[in-house]
Amino acid sequence: MKEKLGLRIAVCDDEEKERANLRKMLLMELNVAHVDCYASGDDLLEAGKSYNLIFLDIEMPGTSGMETARRLRRDKRSDLLVFLTAYDRYMPSAFEVRAFRYLLKPWKKEDIRSVLQAAYQEVLARQMLAVPLPDKAMTALPLNEIRLLESLGDQSCIYTADKKVISPEPLKYWEDQLDSTLFGRVSRQYIVAYQQISDLKHNQLYLAGLKQPILLPRRQVKAVEAAWLDYLRFYAQPL
Repeated sequence: MKEKLGLRIAVCDDEEKERANLRKMLLMELNVAHVDCYASGDDLLEAGKSYNLIFLDIEMPGTSGMETARRLRRDKRSDLLVFLTAYDRYMPSAFEVRAFRYLLKPWKKEDIRSVLQAAYQEVLARQMLAVPLPDKAMTALPLNEIRLLESLGDQSCIYTADKKVISPEPLKYWEDQLDSTLFGRVSRQYIVAYQQISDLKHNQLYLAGLKQPILLPRRQVKAVEAAWLDYLRFYAQPL
């Protein structure tokens, strides 16, 4: 079964039908894991929750969507904001609050899909992976730079384009920590980042920047191929 996308999303719109339609599409058709809905900007602000992405109607009774965005920014919130409106006259104000996207109603499924693709890449670019080191120190690696994790018995090695880091944690630890829509355990020996896969031929898995392929157990080939194709269908479509 395809894994749910690990984005925390809020939908804020005073129109119940608009909220319900967008929530249904996100959960049922675009496979998002978590969506909260709010009927007003005041409700969203009072909840005090942080999200990766907020779909925000502009014209609402009480606190408008634009004023809601200003308050979020004054509170140093970095949630990605996507304005949903029937009018383009608010676009200059949207830039002032660092809007991530500005969608005109009626939106289409492909509009929302494109926003999710871009948002996930933005969220990923911001994330750091905390890595325990053998001397009980810690380091942090940008999540989107990780290519491969290799089992070294009770330890593991994490590879990026320009470095490798030895960690005392076993591969199972990283399998539990990493987002399974972005990383997959392809064998007992390796976890790979799906974005780093360049080709899969029979049981030979090729990663960007590596000359030698990873040899997959033949029983794993179909599962790895399916997971990689799921990744490509969602993340690799042109925006």
